[in-house]
Amino acid sequence: MSLVAAEVRPIISSMKDRSPKTRATSPYVLIVDDDSDFRRVLGDALADEGYRIVEAVNGKEALDKLEVEHPQLILVDLLMPTMSGLELLQKVRKAPTLRGIPVVVITGANDAMLSVKLDVPVLYKGDIETVLRMVRTSLPSRAALA
Repeated sequence: MSLVAAEVRPIISSMKDRSPKTRATSPYVLIVDDDSDFRRVLGDALADEGYRIVEAVNGKEALDKLEVEHPQLILVDLLMPTMSGLELLQKVRKAPTLRGIPVVVITGANDAMLSVKLDVPVLYKGDIETVLRMVRTSLPSRAALA
């Protein structure tokens, strides 16, 4: 288990509702990260708040999922095998049907200039509460839509 997953696991206190009704009415967030523990912990935290979560292990898998359905938000790590988050970000920006989807980079790198370089919000992977706040301010929850 990664250190990040061990640190944020206590935040997740209840099981998420993954019923079809919940999924159909919830804003959709795509989490793209090769760290399965981090995807699970972040996905659980967001599902607990009423968001519908789809996961991808790299940029290529994310693009395949984006062909099927467009999320309201993409949360992406930069360093992944097969296709990096940077490559995914470039492809999303070039595709007319995808370029309007907000992207937030979540990375273990602690580079203050990264957000300026990429022209997207960049959040530190170890700060799950900041990630949750960013999602809350970017998207309404399922409860807010009801």
